[in-house]
Amino acid sequence: MRECSVHRTVIASVASGVYVDSLLRLALSARHHSGFGCVVTQAYDIEHIEQFHQQQQALAKAAPAGNSTMGLLHILPPPDPPLLPEAEFCGHQNSLYGWRRTHLHKMLMLRRVLEAGLSLLSLDANYLLEADLMPFVRSLNSHTSVDVVGVHDGKANKMLNIGLMWMRATHRMAALARRAENRTRAGWDQYIFTEELNFNTAFYGVGCCHSPCLLGLLHSQGDAVQKTSKSAAVRRAAEGGDVCMRGHYTSAPPPAGSRFYRNTSWNPHAYNPPAKLNYRKMGRCTSVDNNVKCEARIGLDQARVCGHLTPRQSPSSFIERGRP
Repeated sequence: MRECSVHRTVIASVASGVYVDSLLRLALSARHHSGFGCVVTQAYDIEHIEQFHQQQQALAKAAPAGNSTMGLLHILPPPDPPLLPEAEFCGHQNSLYGWRRTHLHKMLMLRRVLEAGLSLLSLDANYLLEADLMPFVRSLNSHTSVDVVGVHDGKANKMLNIGLMWMRATHRMAALARRAENRTRAGWDQYIFTEELNFNTAFYGVGCCHSPCLLGLLHSQGDAVQKTSKSAAVRRAAEGGDVCMRGHYTSAPPPAGSRFYRNTSWNPHAYNPPAKLNYRKMGRCTSVDNNVKCEARIGLDQARVCGHLTPRQSPSSFIERGRP
């Protein structure tokens, strides 16, 4: 995994079968702009690994002479037993199977990377680098008061975007990742991670701030599929039929001080839908007060390290719009 790192930081991204081409393009852009030898990804199963290899070989054959495209991915071994969505996510009426399966593998991947002592940039596979990330990474490395820097997901959602996030490798962060991985067995990864970071007193020593900075360094490739029945059919054609778990996982309950309020109690053995928007409250890492913005908290210099932030990506308009 260390062969992928620059300044002890890796890019980590999960891609289901239908997103493998997008992931390879992300890895190419990371190598070109910032010198990352490879991108770390998490395999679902042996067939998934084979798909990675086949599509990387196809990319290599199509590449111009002298333009190396090999070794773009460091593939973490698949979990044993497999991590599969709950039964409710199977069936042709449910278009969220791929979304749910990504949660389980992303949190496994993040925990493995942090336990290996590497900081990481967690990026969704549908992004490309369009500028050098390293000034941003070096700036964060120099400010030891923060361990998590994320893009805010908007006033309405009250979360940090786990697919646009930097995490520092520390023992406390590895513990947070283990806790969030366990709880994601019964919930949405981004929701769970934000809840633990914001409200679990055991992790109040994890410094955090939010900034749209990463958005100025990236370009969206667009989604390979949407959360629709039609797109689910496209995904199944690329990945095979949906397979759900038999039995159940066991997960820890929410932190006692959580301000993500539910109408029903937490079920440790089933998927728990997130609380509705008006039942969520801001926390210490998602407040839109200036002291939680990285530009104020650590003096993050947007002009120097954030690439080109369009007006839509500026801090004020980003928060007001609620979504990037």
